[in-house]
Amino acid sequence: MNVIFDYLTIYSDILPAILFLLATSKHKDKGLWVLFFLNIYSFLNNLFISSDWSTSLHAYDYILYRFFTVIGYSLIVYFFYRNLVSRAMRKIIIVTYVLFVGYAIYDYLISPPQSFDSIPSAIEATLIIIFSIFYLFEQIKTPRVFFIYTLDKFWIVTSFLIYYTGTFFLFIFAESYFDDPAFSENYTIINNLFLILKNVFFSIGLLIKNKQNEYSPNSYPHFENILEKRF
Repeated sequence: MNVIFDYLTIYSDILPAILFLLATSKHKDKGLWVLFFLNIYSFLNNLFISSDWSTSLHAYDYILYRFFTVIGYSLIVYFFYRNLVSRAMRKIIIVTYVLFVGYAIYDYLISPPQSFDSIPSAIEATLIIIFSIFYLFEQIKTPRVFFIYTLDKFWIVTSFLIYYTGTFFLFIFAESYFDDPAFSENYTIINNLFLILKNVFFSIGLLIKNKQNEYSPNSYPHFENILEKRF
């Protein structure tokens, strides 16, 4: 049963990538293509770690995790850089990205071999959660549509929130308890569950055609007058 669950998790990464290719014309918007590469990279990384090759090269699993932390964060943060309106927040993204990469390298150099990168992963999760919340705040503050759930990127950003809030404390405790078989098993189950949920919400976003023009306030020039009369 665990093997089936593991492979379901791995191949759930490929679903959003396939949907992206099938619905490219719907999603020409800013930065979505980087998330296609994120899912392909995540799929290949997890497939290798779960394969027989990884068994013989087990010492390199931890390096792959560390690479994935940096590269995955780079792709996600580029998506937010392209889609956030606030110039101040975009500058913060650049500064925090440089600091994050620098710290990730420093943590690798000072950490024992085959150690989990708990602190960089926790920092990554914290920053992505902050950027996700700020993105949603921008959409609410200056709405481009009446119904935010008609935007493809709403579902994609929500998928980030689900995954990184659900696994935040796992990342924090992983370095100290990853050698514990019970913790390692629970870590795998919880992480895989939230990864599947992330990919489900990601896929919903790709299946939805962005209806920004159809439900934009600009499409209803008298909408504000109607609201004033009613309220």
